[in-house]
Amino acid sequence: MKLKRISAVALAGVITAGMALTGCGSLDPEATVATVNGIPISLGLANFAAQFTAVDYDTYYMSYFGQDMWSSDPGGNGETMTDSVKENTLETLEEYCLLEQHMEDYGVELTDEELIDKLSKEPRCEMVLEADIISMGVSVRDKQFRRPANPTLCLIMEAKSNMMVKCEMPESEEDPLICMAEQLEEFILANGIPKEIRFSNVMVLAGLAHICKICDIRLTRVENLEGIGVFKEGMEKFI
Repeated sequence: MKLKRISAVALAGVITAGMALTGCGSLDPEATVATVNGIPISLGLANFAAQFTAVDYDTYYMSYFGQDMWSSDPGGNGETMTDSVKENTLETLEEYCLLEQHMEDYGVELTDEELIDKLSKEPRCEMVLEADIISMGVSVRDKQFRRPANPTLCLIMEAKSNMMVKCEMPESEEDPLICMAEQLEEFILANGIPKEIRFSNVMVLAGLAHICKICDIRLTRVENLEGIGVFKEGMEKFI
């Protein structure tokens, strides 16, 4: 397997939001809802992404929050779930646009053409995954390094069952983005191509964007990863 981690650079994109996403009413699909480094994001695309996300929310959260889910304030911060989905959808589209523009400067790129072809031809499965790179919040001294290392965990969890399918601590000199990409590659070869991967940490997006593009996996940014959040809470009790 050949993965290339390209040196990180400052993403100097100037993002300007032009208007809020609308609901299902009348809208001009060619209108610009946001501009990223001079590249427009159309209102039609943004509205489609928001409505697409809303279908998933109905499927997974309606049973928890009830029929008034979209007008509710689950976070207790004065923001309805409708507003939250609109905001998160726009942020995700902006980040996708930035990463695509800077793919050669930032992120993880799969370079093995044979593996690219093999991954793209794997069968598809209905699994939805959560993925995160988290700090363990402790310092570990290693004689190879002048400063204490700060261990991270690369996690992939099946969202419906909350079953951890991948959990790895990269070595001190190992890039966690490459570790995350390798975990996804192994998962696909063993289980097939998942239909969606949810993330909250933009670094996960940088690590997985190229493989997800190759395999046509939907990447969805969410405010909270429910299963991994429970795992983190349990882990914190022992640290």
